[in-house]
Amino acid sequence: MKQDLHGRWGLVTGASSGIGIVLAEDGGVAVSLLANNAGFGMYGAFDAIDPATEESMIDLDIKALVRLTRLFAPRMREAGFGRILLTASVGAYSPGPLYAVYYAAKAFVMSYGLAVRHELKGSGVTVTVLSPGAVKTAFHRVAGHEKNRFKERTGMEAATVGRAAVLGMLRGKAEVVPGFVTKLLVFSTRLVPRPVQAAMAGGLMADGG
Repeated sequence: MKQDLHGRWGLVTGASSGIGIVLAEDGGVAVSLLANNAGFGMYGAFDAIDPATEESMIDLDIKALVRLTRLFAPRMREAGFGRILLTASVGAYSPGPLYAVYYAAKAFVMSYGLAVRHELKGSGVTVTVLSPGAVKTAFHRVAGHEKNRFKERTGMEAATVGRAAVLGMLRGKAEVVPGFVTKLLVFSTRLVPRPVQAAMAGGLMADGG
């Protein structure tokens, strides 16, 4: 792997803070990769969030991710090597009351990433989808949901999530779900109907804003 990575370059979006800055600085290794990490969420009733902010969220979380993937993936395929990391969320696995658009956007990222991964099979380019749970970054402050029990009780350090993401990406894994609690939440979505998932997610998120 070290031989494959020698002298290669990478692009990390969202590298100013949180998980992104960890990915950008992980060991100073320059690799032929795209880490689509930029994104934000907004907390609140679906019809109470500012429409312009909601549009910006969709532009960043979905449109920018797709455009960058389409821009760089063909070049990686031509070179016969590439690693693409798309940051989704544990929210990608269920509906998310009070984060309705954000959860839906991350479900898009999950579906899109795994579909593109399949299309690139055998090309030397892999796509890895990262789905963290609560992470100790500025995400919840930006979202207007700084104080919540889910983050306080299960929040992971950005460095821990970033390391798991890099290792999974370099190994070409399809999905990376860091942390025991996050894995448990993802597994639980396979056992209950989507309306029940929505109720569970809404209960976790409705404890303060």
